[in-house]
Amino acid sequence: MVISAHLFEAYLKCPTKCFLRSLGDTATGNHYSEWLQAQQDSYRSVEIKRLAQGVTENECGSGPI
Repeated sequence: MVISAHLFEAYLKCPTKCFLRSLGDTATGNHYSEWLQAQQDSYRSVEIKRLAQGVTENECGSGPI
């Protein structure tokens, strides 16, 4: 099993939640949590772009691992 940032964050909140997500179980839907996840994803992508703008290409590695 590949441990993603999404699973690790769920584990920090609740190990059972992490286990259920690793099995592929989905929640019934919570508008607030969906909004919060979208906000976090948006913030993360904006900040990554902002940090990458401050360095040259040979100083910053990007792309899939």
